[in-house]
Amino acid sequence: MSKSKKGIFVIFAVILLLTLSACSALNQRLALGTEIADNPPQINTDSENPTENSTVDSESDAIESAIKLTSEAEETLLSESLTAEIQMTVESANLTANAEVATHTSTPEPIVDEPSPTATLEITVEPSITPTPDGWEPSATPAECLVARYVSDISIPDGSVITPGGVFYKTWRVQNVGSCIWRPDFKIVYAGGFQLNAQTPLSIGINVYPDQYVNLTLRLVAPIQNGFYRGDFKLMDLDENVFGIGDNADKPFYFEISIIGGDQ
Repeated sequence: MSKSKKGIFVIFAVILLLTLSACSALNQRLALGTEIADNPPQINTDSENPTENSTVDSESDAIESAIKLTSEAEETLLSESLTAEIQMTVESANLTANAEVATHTSTPEPIVDEPSPTATLEITVEPSITPTPDGWEPSATPAECLVARYVSDISIPDGSVITPGGVFYKTWRVQNVGSCIWRPDFKIVYAGGFQLNAQTPLSIGINVYPDQYVNLTLRLVAPIQNGFYRGDFKLMDLDENVFGIGDNADKPFYFEISIIGGDQ
């Protein structure tokens, strides 16, 4: 049995006990009044004895007073009983209603805010075409495949004085400004002037990619005669295509030295 039903049962039991108690008291008072009414004292109506008549009147007044008190007590008790019963009934109804509300009231579930789906905006960007002026066409000249650019002398700059018959090493710094890779088997080749015992053709030994730099070195032997000497060199690819420096890749890189103190 639930707690609410037990409470209602107890309330009604209390109401029943109060009602029975009120009815019992009422019955007792009614019985007293009935007994007085059923067994009135004997009244001597003989008017010859004025004392007895006076006694009879007093007893009659007492009976009427007792009946009146009994009636008033009965009405008061009945009113109190009804008031208590009505009050208990109202309280019982309130308790029942509260119990029913408590029974049927459920704990609200927490509201969970779910993220609303976000629409994904897809943007497609189409390449724009810029109109060109009438009669104009872009340049379509590709870079040459094999082109070198002289950068600097790393050793033995031009005009250096060399000891007659001495060995020296000439190094040039060169850049690949063409569109092709220089392979390790590309070679330095003699292109004119004084060779001075240069061991050419000589492989460069490494890959040189476009825009990269490379140092090219030759071992040379100075002559013993005094004078001014110049030697020219270029590069050659695997197919023996020779190329050099300059805009047309046809200029050589070179050395220039002077011999002083040697033979005349």
